Amino acid sequence: MQILMKHIRYQAIGNTVGIESAVDDFWEIADDGFVVRSVQILSDGTVLKYDQVHAADSFGILPEGVITEQMLADHSVGKVSRISLSGFESCGRQRRKTKQKDEYPCAAYSISGGA
Repeated sequence: MQILMKHIRYQAIGNTVGIESAVDDFWEIADDGFVVRSVQILSDGTVLKYDQVHAADSFGILPEGVITEQMLADHSVGKVSRISLSGFESCGRQRRKTKQKDEYPCAAYSISGGA
């Protein structure tokens, strides 16, 4: 049986619930709704990667609980974009500077937008 995964980029941009606006997370979500891999890019460019076998996850580093379609559609918490598997897997590589902004390789793989 093949497990279908969703790949999500979550940014707290424009949230109205008081979440730090610098949040830039990438999640791989299993078909049961649980996050199995997570990449978090901090505002200083530090990249944190977690999965179900990462020791830090015993401290709750992966998002907890089931992530539902309704939660992904809730724009009050920020912007949610679906990305491809290759986009997810490229996250966390060295960011590159452009004249306008920092760009992460995974940003080029967005397949649908949110807020």
